[in-house]
Amino acid sequence: MKTVNSQSEGASAEHLGLDEAWRTLESRPSSQGEFRRRLPSPQDQDHFALMNFSSGERRGLLFKARGPFATIQPNLPEVAGLDISLADSENGAIELRILESAAEVTSVFKALARDITSSVKGVESTMLINAVVKRLELWQGFFSVAHQGLSVQAQAGLVAELLTLRDYFIPYAGADKAVVSWFGPERALQDFCDGRLAVEVKSTSTTGARHVTISSERQLDLIQTETLLLVAYSLDVRQDGMGFRLPNLVADVREAMNGNEYARLTLEARLIRSGYINEHAGRYTNTFEVRRRQWLEVRDDFPRITEADLPEAVSQVKYKIDLESCGAWVLSADDTLDVFRRKYA
Repeated sequence: MKTVNSQSEGASAEHLGLDEAWRTLESRPSSQGEFRRRLPSPQDQDHFALMNFSSGERRGLLFKARGPFATIQPNLPEVAGLDISLADSENGAIELRILESAAEVTSVFKALARDITSSVKGVESTMLINAVVKRLELWQGFFSVAHQGLSVQAQAGLVAELLTLRDYFIPYAGADKAVVSWFGPERALQDFCDGRLAVEVKSTSTTGARHVTISSERQLDLIQTETLLLVAYSLDVRQDGMGFRLPNLVADVREAMNGNEYARLTLEARLIRSGYINEHAGRYTNTFEVRRRQWLEVRDDFPRITEADLPEAVSQVKYKIDLESCGAWVLSADDTLDVFRRKYA
């Protein structure tokens, strides 16, 4: 294996960005093997951009720092489209190498690489490799959800959750508490939950009967919260015309983080888990318009099936609720805002 001596190029490489480092490595004539350029790195750790020419041209990252090899090795995630390996190095350090596979979409790998390198800034050297592995686990979820981008139905679901985040949770709970309470990308019981308030978010088409699907007997059960709300968005989806695109809404929510770095990083992690990355933004050309937003409070004899209702040996129940028959539990706009005010006063 051929590698560029990081010491000989260290002075200039310290100022290289990731894309520039890869361009420098790609420009090598008749390249074979693997070459690296050092990226800006804290003391006692090294970050490198890689180019591997052994089977085509494959971009990569390499992180080198001290760490518990025997503990990390069994927990390396398997991520579709990536080659991930761990190796011992000199002076007790270990090297974590991440390469795109020959068939991988370069733009997606670039997004992953930028996310990983930015997420480990400020991480202590002894925790670096673990931190990268944890971030790879996050991307493992992305590749299983939306490697090629989100379907229109998945976009609509994300739109509904982001509207709830932007218009309700961020203004009343604050950016940091709001994004931490957003569990939709994690496939939790409810899309938002923080102990004081849980909200299940649904999106429906503006055509046909207004039904929402409840995915389990626990989704509308007040197990983890004292107040549970259900919100249903009726969305118009068009190939062009009035409304907003998903990337515009994502930009709005990012701006609402208002410089809170912890909230911003948490939001980006949730977006990745949802299957959304900036490199796919050009694919999301459909426009959305909210025709109706209906809030309901899940209480008393709200039409639902809970765990306590099920006979023995019955589980994993899935059912539909007719929203037109739920007038007794509908909240007005003012009542909905009052719930948020009281919970986050």
